[in-house]
Formats: sequence, C-alpha cells, structure tokens
Amino acid sequence: MARLVARLVSLRKGAVRHLLFCPDLAWHPLEDHAEVFSLACADLGEDAVLLDETPLLFAGLQAKNLFARRVESVGFLVTDQGLYVRDAPSTPVEPAEVRSVEFDWSADPATEAQRVARLAGATFDRRWAETLTSREALQGAVEVVREVVELVLAEA
Repeated sequence: MARLVARLVSLRKGAVRHLLFCPDLAWHPLEDHAEVFSLACADLGEDAVLLDETPLLFAGLQAKNLFARRVESVGFLVTDQGLYVRDAPSTPVEPAEVRSVEFDWSADPATEAQRVARLAGATFDRRWAETLTSREALQGAVEVVREVVELVLAEA
C-alpha cells in the first residue's frame, strides 16, 4: 500500500508537493521529508501507534510552537485504518487536539472517501495555513488525502 501512495504522491507537481509526505517516496523537494513524516506520525498518530495502524500519508505543515519550544505537525495523517487531523497549531493558552475521522468500511469507497475528506477539512484553519502556502496547494493536499482514503478503502 505504501508504494501505491508514494506513486500517487510522485505524480503531483507544483507547490502541493511541499505538503505531501509518505514512506517509499523516491524524490521530495525537502531534504528532511523522511524526518517530517516520522515526526507527523509520532505527533498526530499517537493513538494509531497504539492500535497498530500503518501511517501512509501526512498532508500538512509543521509549526514551531515558540512557547512549548517544539515543532507541531498540523494537517492530515492517513493510516490504513483511519485519519487523524490537527486543525491548527496550539496557542499559548490551549493545546491543539488531534481528532480522528473513522472510515465506514461498508460504504462505497469513492463516496466514503469524499465524506471523510469533507469531515477532515471542515474545521481545518485554512487562513493560518494560507500564510505559509497557497490555497491551491492546500486544496491539492486535501484532494490527495481523499484519493489515499479511497485507495485504502478499495484495497480492504
């Protein structure tokens, strides 16, 4: 499955490539892409690790929390079992929680992938993210999330 996701990501061109991280990716515009993916898996996928899920794609950004002095992953982590989302970086007063969007395995893969992508992106702080990247790149990243979720559901 990871190779299929890497192939899907490698087909993307332009700024969206800076937002897509996965294992088995032969080329990425950022030299530390493997580290970014690993950090996102640990940061967003804490529950997924406990459930023995396999991370497949991180679509998002990293934000430096100056108060906590740590880097946070903000975006979407797709695993072979579900989707984890951090909608915005933490504030000095309130940490940003990670929420999960579960898959309905009995639904049509294309329809369910659209539902999951819509729920995942519903409360994502696009205004914050657009200060770091373009609206088109963000939309492209959410589209790749939808495609990967559909791929996972179709392979089940």
